[in-house]
Amino acid sequence: MALNERELHYKSQIKEHQADKEKSLLEIQALQSELTQLQEEKTITENELNQAINTLKQDLEKLQNELSERGKFLLFFCSFIKLPIFILERKEKMILRERESQYEQEIDEYQKNLEISIIQNQNIKSELENLQQEKESNENTLNDIINSLKKDFEKQIQILKTQNIESQEHRSYFFFFLFLTYFFPY
Repeated sequence: MALNERELHYKSQIKEHQADKEKSLLEIQALQSELTQLQEEKTITENELNQAINTLKQDLEKLQNELSERGKFLLFFCSFIKLPIFILERKEKMILRERESQYEQEIDEYQKNLEISIIQNQNIKSELENLQQEKESNENTLNDIINSLKKDFEKQIQILKTQNIESQEHRSYFFFFLFLTYFFPY
């Protein structure tokens, strides 16, 4: 009876450890899928940032061309009405600097966001590596515990078998002694 109770106890412990192991595996799979999703989002964000930067560069070139053409028109107009050219050039340069400054700020902002995304991705990768190491450690510990429980269980079975054999030997000696004393008194 004690053997069955111990066997049930060991089996329940093994089932608990296997359930914990499966739970850890499911958590790691969830983290891996989340990492994959974050990597995809990062790639999309990087592509969008690159597209935005390219668009901003193209817009800047267009504005520079427009300003250049406007400047030519203004020069013609100034020469026609005899306004000082240097005033128009200053205004043109000032407008150009303001727009360039605005676009450079936007490009810097996009690059900072890209760097933040890269850092977040690296942090997630390192966290995933830590979780994988922890999973491996937990699996090794769980396997060690299971093996230890199996060995203990086998030892207990051997001990109980030995005790059972000894008990049977004692009973046979006892019955033999009773037999002798009953049939051959003194």
